[in-house]
Amino acid sequence: MSADRRLVLVSHANPQDNYVALWLCTRLAAAGCKVWSDLTRLVGGELFWNDIQDAIRNHAAKVVFLVSRASVTKDGFLNELSIASGTERAAGLSDFLIPCRLDDLPHNDLPAQLTRSSSPRAGT
Repeated sequence: MSADRRLVLVSHANPQDNYVALWLCTRLAAAGCKVWSDLTRLVGGELFWNDIQDAIRNHAAKVVFLVSRASVTKDGFLNELSIASGTERAAGLSDFLIPCRLDDLPHNDLPAQLTRSSSPRAGT
């Protein structure tokens, strides 16, 4: 892993899944992980997409996606998933996307990037 890739970024539906995201972020931080989440890194009113893209593309070792019925309808969550999926392919990272299903969202309703990422790849 690159010295620059030390972050665990947590993506979730805001505000619906904030409680779970905050719980996970505090547990990861207590375990010694450097954590990035909009709940802990952003201040209201700031332009944040450049920060999120930079964190995913250049600093994240893993991106945890808190998948729920709410998150799969949120543009921000889906944009972060798209950026992370592209980064995983472009940088040749393995196990970069980590989905954590929070509710009874059917497997067939998971975003394609997550089902593709968690399935075995040819040649590996």
